[in-house]
This record gives sequence, structure tokens and C-alpha cells, in this order.
Amino acid sequence: MLEAVSLSQPALSRLVSRLAERDLLARSEPRGDGRTTLVCLTETGDALIDRAMAIHTWTVHETLTSKFSDREQAAFLRLLSRVCP
Repeated sequence: MLEAVSLSQPALSRLVSRLAERDLLARSEPRGDGRTTLVCLTETGDALIDRAMAIHTWTVHETLTSKFSDREQAAFLRLLSRVCP
């Protein structure tokens, strides 16, 4: 999992701690394995992700896809589907 976020284990632990302090993440220990910690979004974290996605979607539309005709948008989506199936 560390490869996915490009952080060292200590840096990831500090980040998780900071996000937990802001009530964006919740941590728990799975039964039978004291070496791992489960991390999940809280309702506050989920709401923040929802807001960020809405802003991101709007920004991409305004800066990129709104400049395309309907035909160009369809072609663009077809091309993207080849990269991100």
C-alpha cells in the first residue's frame, strides 16, 4: 500500500494521525493482528471528498470540456475510455 501513496511508513502514519485529529479518518485495529490498522473515512471525511470531487468536476469542465463541441466531447470520452477503461 505504501507504493500507492509514495510515502514512507512513518510519513504515512503522521498523515493518518493528522487526518484523524481533524475527524476525517477513523482508525481501528483488526482482531487477531496487532501489526495493522484499519483506516476509513468518517462522515466528515466523506463529505469533504464529495465537495472536492464536485469542485474538481466543475474545474475540469470549465477549463477543458466546455471548450469542446458535443461531437468533440464524445470523441474525447472515447479516447479517455481507452486509457482509463
